[in-house]
Amino acid sequence: MQHDDDGFHSIVVAVGQIFAIELMAETSAGYEWIPILDSTTISYLGQEAVIGVGGDGAIVRRLTFRALVVGEHHPLLLYKRRWERAVRKRLTLSIRVTPAV
Repeated sequence: MQHDDDGFHSIVVAVGQIFAIELMAETSAGYEWIPILDSTTISYLGQEAVIGVGGDGAIVRRLTFRALVVGEHHPLLLYKRRWERAVRKRLTLSIRVTPAV
């Protein structure tokens, strides 16, 4: 799943499933996606660069998670520089975790 806009995005996964989202990032300018979540319900496993998309320093970042608890969860992703208080973008995820099959 790839998104690069502000807003709300919905994902359905089974408990225990590892899933990822892909987002644009200007890492050469110091920006990164920072997940804000309850780590007892959704586990953040990390992020990696996937594809270079141009000479402006923008790349695609893949953020990987694991669903831990059945239910509806709403982690927030902040796009910002760690040393600044200002947030450039906010992305709210709606993750519906279903029982394993």
